Amino acid sequence: MNTLLNIHPGQDIKIHPLNNSIYSKEYHCQVIDINQKELKITVPYSDGKLIPLPTKTQIKVTVMDEVFESEILSRKFGQEQSLIIAAPHSILKSRHNSQKSDRISTKVLAITSGKGGVGKSSLAINLAIALSKKGQRVCLVDADLGMANIDVLLKMTPKYNLTHIFNEEIDIFDVIIKGPKDVLVVPGGSGWQDIASLNTFQFQQLVKNFNKLEQYTDIIIFDTGAGIDSNVINFLLASDEILLVTTPEPHAITDAYAMTKVITEQNKNLPVKLIVNKANSKEEGQDVGNKVSFAARQFLGISLEYLGFVQESRLFSKAARNQHPIIDKWPFSPPSKEITQLANNIIGNNQSNSRGMTGFLNKLASLFKK
Repeated sequence: MNTLLNIHPGQDIKIHPLNNSIYSKEYHCQVIDINQKELKITVPYSDGKLIPLPTKTQIKVTVMDEVFESEILSRKFGQEQSLIIAAPHSILKSRHNSQKSDRISTKVLAITSGKGGVGKSSLAINLAIALSKKGQRVCLVDADLGMANIDVLLKMTPKYNLTHIFNEEIDIFDVIIKGPKDVLVVPGGSGWQDIASLNTFQFQQLVKNFNKLEQYTDIIIFDTGAGIDSNVINFLLASDEILLVTTPEPHAITDAYAMTKVITEQNKNLPVKLIVNKANSKEEGQDVGNKVSFAARQFLGISLEYLGFVQESRLFSKAARNQHPIIDKWPFSPPSKEITQLANNIIGNNQSNSRGMTGFLNKLASLFKK
């Protein structure tokens, strides 16, 4: 029991987010558990709708007649929904304050491949989960206009898509489905191909909703289609950074180089990073990475970074059949460790400029209108 405020499990409390333009009301919660450093409380709801307050949110907490400031340290959704907030006068409070004030725009990554069948979408899902495990707030957007399948791989049943947002029927949080390890998922490619034909009001609706999302994310990953279709290229050119997936198979390597060439011809300064999937060994992955990087430097005049590899494993097909990500089901397997290393490399190399979702959407709209 906390002697300062006499807080105990089962007690009703009120939380009021500070400096949050989206959720600024006072919300009722209940204490689940407490120790000297943290309080575990229920997730707030308003009019039957979950309020997805992000981690690092500063809040005012009212317990009976006592008031103190706190911070959301972590959150859990799914079966056991809860928030962890800092206890009164806890040393954990404000540990993120300096980062919050200096926070840069959300980084937009586009993951693609020169051909289908290289395991791109599975890798996108597992990479998003790995980044989330590392403390990044991640949103995964299925932008494959022809073969959208992230919802299938994650055993999800989407109710809405982006077209409902265009017409102001719902907002982005109605479209989003909560994925493993708190990854936010925007399922299905439906709606993205219509971006060029949106009127001013509809486009403003899209920007407004994704700007809401930006407050809750550090990284947004767009899983695009494969190949050099113009729709795919548009997503790549609008992003802050491209993750290009290939395999050691000769045709896949050739297609990855062709994709790099198309991107380079339109924007030589856009960072492209290579991931070799389904490699038989670390050495094979490195060899493929060296070859593609050399060709890009020699013939295209760009520096293509080799980000890392993921080895071939039967666990991927097993995970696909069970509709369960490998990094969640078998976190200590070699492929999971390699995906975690990719996440480390992305976080450690997170220095390039980010334009945020507004910059991404404006660029994407201009490309689709060409």
